Amino acid sequence: MEEDGWLDTTMVREYVMQQRSRPDYVERPAIESLLPNLGGKCVLDLGAGSGDWAARLVASGVASVTAVDKSHVMRTFFETHPQVRWLEADIETVDLSAERFDCILSVRAFHYIERYDQLASRMYRWIVPGGSLVFSVEHPLKYANSQGEWIVDGEGNATAWPVDAYLQPAPRIEEGNGVRLVKWHRPLSSYVNELIRAGFVIRAVVEPDFTELGWREQPTAAERNRRRPNLLVIRADKGTEV
Repeated sequence: MEEDGWLDTTMVREYVMQQRSRPDYVERPAIESLLPNLGGKCVLDLGAGSGDWAARLVASGVASVTAVDKSHVMRTFFETHPQVRWLEADIETVDLSAERFDCILSVRAFHYIERYDQLASRMYRWIVPGGSLVFSVEHPLKYANSQGEWIVDGEGNATAWPVDAYLQPAPRIEEGNGVRLVKWHRPLSSYVNELIRAGFVIRAVVEPDFTELGWREQPTAAERNRRRPNLLVIRADKGTEV
């Protein structure tokens, strides 16, 4: 069995094509609402994946993007751009200069990180005073369910989302089709408090609902997201007095 699903070419291709083919009524609007004005700024994209957010940042007018991802397979889906510097590295161990970036963006990557507390401290060093961190993760309620499924009635209708060991940080293993993913569950308070301990000031904690268009286009998915949110999005800033 493949030890890391993100190095499996077939899985990555299916994931990227799926993400690019469907409209985003939740995550992208929430992240864009929290990003500061990045015109002419330097951005670090942690867990850059196929580089879609790096491309959006360049199109929005940033000066440069440093994209970090350990998957060489993911990188094959990104079209090289002169304003994007790509580092094939693990975000848990990558070594970057202090006070180098105006903003750090990370999209659904930190739930793959075991030592999130250490990463929070390192990110604080990398950001310039007055800079921002904006990131999304899969909502902790999602992986506090060890079965990963809704409780359904006799007709197959979802009746409840079971929660188990919510306060216990632990890996959640996903295996299937010959690949293996390890996601680290931690309670919402851990995501927030580790940032505070590192020195960040929390600006927003968002559990995003579907947009109005999303509710019209995908009412079933929107209703389930409202019952058990899919995502957690946080913005934290580094103060100017450090």
